[in-house]
Order: sequence, then structure tokens, then C-alpha cells
Amino acid sequence: MLGHVDSADMEVTAFERNRTYTITHHKAGTRIVTVFTFAPVTGSTEVRVEFALEGDGLPFGVLAPLAWASAGTVRDVIGRDLADLKESVEQQPA
Repeated sequence: MLGHVDSADMEVTAFERNRTYTITHHKAGTRIVTVFTFAPVTGSTEVRVEFALEGDGLPFGVLAPLAWASAGTVRDVIGRDLADLKESVEQQPA
């Protein structure tokens, strides 16, 4: 993230089979929530990703610049993850 290798323990905090799941983790006093939603579209699946930072007691204004600065990086990382997932699924026998 932002030029640094990082790791995090993530927890699946919500799950609805074939529809959505939510991953939550904490980092540096910030709760990070990522919601993946899947919807069928003709011949494929639409994937939506919502990403939110929630400061433990911090006002939103403090987190806004961090959210803005990390949005592109998060988008790239999640995009690569989804491309890897797509490739893996497509290689599975029908």
C-alpha cells in the first residue's frame, strides 16, 4: 500500500451465498470495511466493491484525505484480485 508491503488479518463479517460478503479489519486505529456484491448480468457477473474507513473515535475529516489518497491503490489491488479470481474460476471444469 502506497509503496510499502503490508499485511493484515481480515475477518469475514457478513456473507450471503452468491450475493455478497463483507471483509473487515483494523489497522492503525482505523476499521476498514470492504463489501463485495455480485449480480448476474447476461453472460457474466457484475462485481461491486464498496470500501470504507471508519476511525475509532476520529472525526471523518481526519480520515477523508487518507481515504482519498488510498482509493486508487485499493482499486488497483482489488482489481488484480478480481482478475485472479476470474481466471481461477474460468479454469475450473464446468
